[in-house]
Amino acid sequence: MKEELQKKYDDILNGLDVKTARLLHLNSVGNFILYFDKLEGKYQTEVGELLLDYFDAIKNDNNILSGGSIDSYFYDREYISKIGIVYVSQLDFSFETTIRANIVIAAMVLIICFFVDSLILNVVVGLYMLWEVISHFKNIKQRKYYKVGW
Repeated sequence: MKEELQKKYDDILNGLDVKTARLLHLNSVGNFILYFDKLEGKYQTEVGELLLDYFDAIKNDNNILSGGSIDSYFYDREYISKIGIVYVSQLDFSFETTIRANIVIAAMVLIICFFVDSLILNVVVGLYMLWEVISHFKNIKQRKYYKVGW
């Protein structure tokens, strides 16, 4: 089934521009297919069916074919998030946020640490942020992540 999924993925990817591919989360789908054969039994069947439905939905979406607007949220909600949950629980994938979201979160944490004069809190938060950065780069290197709009 992996070969069939890869072929459908390549066919769709080759016919789209980069912006449209991002709106359809195709890089995340590529990561899912890369690790598809590592899934066990029922999870592989479930994910395979979702991916086939996803590819069919794209092929039948007239807005994509005509260059119209794409409901990126629909594809995320109906397919990518559901598949991502399986990969997170079964293959230790991670959901990556955007750079903007990471900057906002880091700024909020730094503001809290500035106003809370606690050495223990600052050390814990610093270690946690370091762990997040290390795991982020590890997952990117292994392509074990998915992301909305990527």
